[in-house]
Amino acid sequence: MDTAPKILVGTMACGEKEFPACQQAIAAQKYVVVRHYVIENKPEIFAHQELFQYWNENRSDFDLFVKIDGDTVLEKDDSLFKLWKIFSTDSEISAVQTGLLDYFSNQMISGLNSFSPEVSFSIPTDPLFCDRIEEVGHKKILKPKDTLDIFPIARHCLYPSPKQAFHFGYRRWSKGQLNIVRNCLDAWKNAPETGRLWALMGVRASFHSRIEDASYNNPEFVKMFNNAEQEYHSPSFDHEEISKEIEHILSGYLPLRLKRFIKRSLPLLQR
Repeated sequence: MDTAPKILVGTMACGEKEFPACQQAIAAQKYVVVRHYVIENKPEIFAHQELFQYWNENRSDFDLFVKIDGDTVLEKDDSLFKLWKIFSTDSEISAVQTGLLDYFSNQMISGLNSFSPEVSFSIPTDPLFCDRIEEVGHKKILKPKDTLDIFPIARHCLYPSPKQAFHFGYRRWSKGQLNIVRNCLDAWKNAPETGRLWALMGVRASFHSRIEDASYNNPEFVKMFNNAEQEYHSPSFDHEEISKEIEHILSGYLPLRLKRFIKRSLPLLQR
C-alpha cells in the first residue's frame, strides 16, 4: 500500500457517556487517514439525513465510510486498518457489517457498518426506522459471521447513563427486536447491573406507550424517562418486578398480537 487509505468515520452523538472514549479511540487509529464527521444533539432522523447526504456528496474523496455511533468504542488502534484490509482483498466487496460486543445483552450484535465509495444512500424520512434506507451500488456484502476473526471490533455501551440505557430498551422494543430484549433480560438475570435494569424499564415503557420520535430531547420521551426516574427512586420500587413484567410481555407478545389482529379484522369478517 503506497498511501494510507482515507476513511470517513461518521458519528451521531447525543450525550452518550462513551462518546469521549469513542472519539479518543478513533483519533488513535494507525495506518489510516481519518476524517471524523460528528453530528451532535440532533433528532435521529435529521442526524441520519445529514450524515448520508454528506457521504453522498463526498464519497469520491474517500476509500471507505465507517459509521460509528457515539456509544461505540473501537477495541484496538488498528481496527479501522483491519477493516480496510478486508475491502482491499476483494474489489467486489461493497459493504461489511462487523459484530460488536454489546453490554446490555452480553452478546454479539450487528452494529458497525462500513461501505465502499461505490455505495450511496437514499435520504431517510421515517423517524423510527431512519437507518433503514435504500443502499445503491452494492455488489458483495459481508455479515458479522464472515468477519469473526476481528470480533469484537468494538464494544457497545460500556457504561451507559440511565437515560441512555432507557432509550436503548425503548428503541429495541419499538423496532420489534425481541431477541435483543430476551438477551438483555437473560444478561440482567446473570449479572443484575443498573444499566441493564434501565434498559428493561425502557422496554416496558415502549410496550405501554409508543411514540414516533423517541429522540433523547423529544418532550414526550423526556417526560416518559422522568416518570421512570421518579419510579426508580421511589421507596416502593422493586427491581425484581421489572424483570417479571418483561417476562410476561415477552411470553404474551405473540398472543397479544393475534388478539389485536382479530379485533381489527372483526369489522371485515362481519360484512
